Amino acid sequence: MFLSIKINRRRDRIILLLSWVLGFFWLYCFFIKVLWYQQWHSEMMNQIFSKQLATFLYYLLPICFLALGILFVKSPYKTIASYLSLLFWLPFTCYISLVKMQYFKRIPCSCAAIIPGISWNTQLYINLTGLLLTLLLIYLQQQERRFAGH
Repeated sequence: MFLSIKINRRRDRIILLLSWVLGFFWLYCFFIKVLWYQQWHSEMMNQIFSKQLATFLYYLLPICFLALGILFVKSPYKTIASYLSLLFWLPFTCYISLVKMQYFKRIPCSCAAIIPGISWNTQLYINLTGLLLTLLLIYLQQQERRFAGH
């Protein structure tokens, strides 16, 4: 009994820590896009997809980043935030991987970069780390629900 309570507390702390790390990451992404909106706009217009899609994503992505940050940090919907976060990490990571594999005829903008001026390699490592942290969080949340159900 004591061991399961101790494990439960440790798991809860890790879930809270991962939620805060991911939440602040997405809030950081929101603020970077808003603070450097002109650079963000010009980089989005240099994408490999249509200008209409680029314009749509230019407005949509920062709003999604803000919503994810708030869901992780300030709401009881951390599990939903985890799955939504996964839905962002997967295509972002695939996109960067395609750039790294020289799939496109030209290298698009670095607007996927969360830190201006970093290399595509560094961005890929950051994305893979974020993806793994999100998967770990989802796993721990599932364990928590299983444990609470018994």
